[in-house]
Amino acid sequence: ARRGRAAYLGDRVVGTPDPGAVAMAMLLRAAVVTGDEADDPSASAVEELLAAGR
Repeated sequence: ARRGRAAYLGDRVVGTPDPGAVAMAMLLRAAVVTGDEADDPSASAVEELLAAGR
């Protein structure tokens, strides 16, 4: 990488979840949980993203 966080942190960020992706997953999770379809199986993908960010 030539620019951004990866440019100066290099390999230290490998395996670290992208903060923007984690934030979006949190927003999607909130939307799914508060919706009428709270038991929707598609929410599992969001849960996996959030678990990776911990």
